[in-house]
Amino acid sequence: METFTGVKSLVNNPDFDEQRRRCLAAFDLGAIDAPLRDIIEAFTRLACCYTLQCCWGHFLPGGAGDAHTLALLPASPAADSVRYRIAYLALCVENTAAGRGLLSDLGGIVALEPDCIQLGCAEWFWDRVVVNSYALQVEPVRYQNRDEVMLSHPEALHVQAVRDEFFAAVREILRCWSVL
Repeated sequence: METFTGVKSLVNNPDFDEQRRRCLAAFDLGAIDAPLRDIIEAFTRLACCYTLQCCWGHFLPGGAGDAHTLALLPASPAADSVRYRIAYLALCVENTAAGRGLLSDLGGIVALEPDCIQLGCAEWFWDRVVVNSYALQVEPVRYQNRDEVMLSHPEALHVQAVRDEFFAAVREILRCWSVL
């Protein structure tokens, strides 16, 4: 699904509080990839945002296997290619000073590896679900519009390392916001 676009400006959303309330009421921590649970739970403590979707990022050597595996890639290739299902966080952010600050902090993560980390919007969220929704993702930039791709084993190892650094940076931001 090719939906990723550049960052849109925050707009007024008078329904934010109600949307956030409904989202948190339906929140199921058990449905979240285990390595992300602390991050997503921390976001629930920030009044200026709520999470929409997330994924730890899954690597499947040879393109087959459990699509939800959390296993790390072996250093030696088990296959020449690896199917990668992107790591990402999708958030709805409130158009307030706090929301703008959080979005700015998260956007700073892109500088860690601009060829592999992007901040943008998913057009369909804005059109069908909610305005002020943003996706922060780990994906080789040439594939930024795809949910999953085939990578060479060496590139997949690099993306895996970037993913781990990415989520460590998100955790650090949440610590700075005193919610983790």
